[in-house]
Amino acid sequence: MGNMEHLPSLWGYIKGPGPKDVVTFPQKGTVAWARNQMHPRQTVAKISLVSDRGGEEAIERNTLTRSLETLTLMGEGMGSVKALEVMEGDTVLQRIMPVTRYLVSDGQLDIPPGVIDETAEGMGRQIRLWNDVGVSSLSDQKFNIETGPPVIGSTTADGQIHDRREHIRITGHGFKSRTAGETELTHIRVDDEHEKSVYDAGLQAGGASDGLPIQIPNLEVLSDTEAIVPGDAIGSLADGFNRRLRVARRPAANTGELGAVLSPATNPLMSAVTGKPVVESMAQSDGAFWEDVGTTGLLKRDRVLEINGTGLNTMTTIEVVRQDGTSFTNPVFIQLPNPGAHVEDNGTRIVLSADVLPWPDADTNETASRALKLYNGVANSDLNASLLFAVNKQPQVEGLGVFAVPGYFNREKTAGDDLVINGTGLKSVGQIVFTDANDTSQSRVSVTLPAPGISVMDTQIVVDTSVYQINGDADTHSNSAARLLRLVGAREDVLSPLGQRFHVGHPPMITVVGGLGGDGNYSRDSEVLTLTGQGLGHITGLDLVGLNGNPILGAKSLTSDTGLNLGAGTSLSVGVNAPGWANVTYLLDTPVTNGRRVRVVTPFGAATSATGFTVSAQPKLMTTVQAAFAGGGYMSDDRADDADLNGTYDRSDGNLFLNGSDLRGINRLEFYANGESLQGSFYLDPANPPGGVLVNLGGTQIVISSDTVPGTWLNHNDAFVRIINAAGMDTNSSVIQTQD
Repeated sequence: MGNMEHLPSLWGYIKGPGPKDVVTFPQKGTVAWARNQMHPRQTVAKISLVSDRGGEEAIERNTLTRSLETLTLMGEGMGSVKALEVMEGDTVLQRIMPVTRYLVSDGQLDIPPGVIDETAEGMGRQIRLWNDVGVSSLSDQKFNIETGPPVIGSTTADGQIHDRREHIRITGHGFKSRTAGETELTHIRVDDEHEKSVYDAGLQAGGASDGLPIQIPNLEVLSDTEAIVPGDAIGSLADGFNRRLRVARRPAANTGELGAVLSPATNPLMSAVTGKPVVESMAQSDGAFWEDVGTTGLLKRDRVLEINGTGLNTMTTIEVVRQDGTSFTNPVFIQLPNPGAHVEDNGTRIVLSADVLPWPDADTNETASRALKLYNGVANSDLNASLLFAVNKQPQVEGLGVFAVPGYFNREKTAGDDLVINGTGLKSVGQIVFTDANDTSQSRVSVTLPAPGISVMDTQIVVDTSVYQINGDADTHSNSAARLLRLVGAREDVLSPLGQRFHVGHPPMITVVGGLGGDGNYSRDSEVLTLTGQGLGHITGLDLVGLNGNPILGAKSLTSDTGLNLGAGTSLSVGVNAPGWANVTYLLDTPVTNGRRVRVVTPFGAATSATGFTVSAQPKLMTTVQAAFAGGGYMSDDRADDADLNGTYDRSDGNLFLNGSDLRGINRLEFYANGESLQGSFYLDPANPPGGVLVNLGGTQIVISSDTVPGTWLNHNDAFVRIINAAGMDTNSSVIQTQD
């Protein structure tokens, strides 16, 4: 038997040989009961004293308060008693059996509070006992039985979170009475663990606590020991932790009566009282001022949030949901308890610290509304249509993404930069405004969000310029202010860093080359070269290039400091005799049709004109005839020859030299004599001259071989040479004498 889990009751006695003659004594049996089983009493039990003081003296004031006091019967043969009856004369008012559990000894029975019910109440009551022999005499003492205050032994909410919407079944005694005006339970009160009233008549009426119980309609009393408090009988003022339900059969006239009316604070506590959470209002603070969320329509995650309502205790989760009540793909919630959340014990207020909701998934700059959904120990809140809001956080710009050319945002569709804004709280941004660094009130271009091609996240906004093109009004030029971005939304505007101000544009485009006159020639010493197009506001260099757009070796670019005049982005010009080309004009000049084009370079790209042209200047010869023809077969004035005033070119002595400047732009040489009669001519490209002709690289000298000089030009006293450039501008040499 040692391995048996529980040792059975093994003591008893045997009456006879059969199995039914073996009697085991119950575990809770008393010695007096066992003794009576073995030696049954042969006479009726006898009552010698009825007491409400443990048998020490007769019942006090001849009254038993049945809900609070123990009825003690002293006498003989108590171990043999099978039943107890409360009598009114010869009338049995209540029979109690069995009574074994109340047996103290063979001389004492103790009937605890709650066993005697309301049927036994009244005046002049007596007790009699029954055993197997018969019934005892009535007790000598006659006494009154009164109800006393009700007593709760337990409730279905003990140790539980009680949902105020649900009923509470209570057990105990004293729930009914034969006393007029208090025949059954009608009132309740709710206390905290310190017996302080938290729900009473005074509080229910909107005043201060008065401790008086509240009458509850439809409180259902099933018996003296069982009753049901209906759902919604307890109001939200009772919400809180460690609550105790107390009951009464009648109201109390004043607090002095409470001890006689109200059930004692002995029953177990409910762990909490709450209800379906209800949000009535929300407010937020920046540390100085409070604002109503219902008025602003904004829930600012970076501000302190106060939630007011009922049923907010026992809260487990606070969630931000869509307007239709559905959760976000990544739910936005916090669970309680949370270091950043304070919940009032009475369930009327929750305060959340700033940024306690760290997730941006619910953030928006639109009219799309959000709502709060609260979960507590018994239910979830319903959506409050009057408390919808947009969620956001004050945006901050930490920096812009890197452009291909630092400081220049290329907004071109195919090869431009994407605009990247890095920061926090960016989902609250409703507009990206291009503004001036020196006047941030300007709105050059506004981009409204959301938009196709623009992705918006909490920490980054990306404008894909291949999908969304920024309007040209955002463009800058060399004389305009750089741009900043101003982010506009439901919160305060915020600017991109001043240290990252930038220019805006797109690759240049040349549509018209002007200043060429009607001859297709750019006369650089007398004409202003103009360009019309787009994206010309940030020219970093202008070049004249070859027919096929190839650079000219040794040529220099013009800038705004060397003769380039920049406009507002759609035009520019090159002044006469641009100083940047002062020493390299000979490289630029050409008489070849379309031999030159213009090319511009910007931080956003480069463009070469479709229009070609020639370049030249007024050709010049040296100021003295001797200098102009010096070299080869020329000889200065022959004093022996009176007709030789300016010198003589003798073909037999060598080639013909012409000295001057700007000679790389000429395209024709003409020889005159005999009364300004044309004696011969030929066209030439100084870069690729015909045989017998050479133009030096510097454009300062033309050498015509003696064999190439027209023979008819020789042997005259009035010979001269005319040089003509691509624009038709000519220069005549001085008259000289020529001979063969």
